[in-house]
Amino acid sequence: MGPFTVNVPEAPVFTAHNPTLIATTGQACGYTFVATGNPTPAYALATGAPGWMAINAVTCFVNQV
Repeated sequence: MGPFTVNVPEAPVFTAHNPTLIATTGQACGYTFVATGNPTPAYALATGAPGWMAINAVTCFVNQV
């Protein structure tokens, strides 16, 4: 038998999760959260999130639409 790899699931850990708390009226804003884990985390907004908010499921860029 040859070498093999065993992937053990691990919970996602946010490594970048400190968005700015300052925004300018009339200006677009956004933030990219970063997480690691196995399998690679996918991102989504929770049910009830504001209709003006969007998220990229792969890059986790959260912004207003």
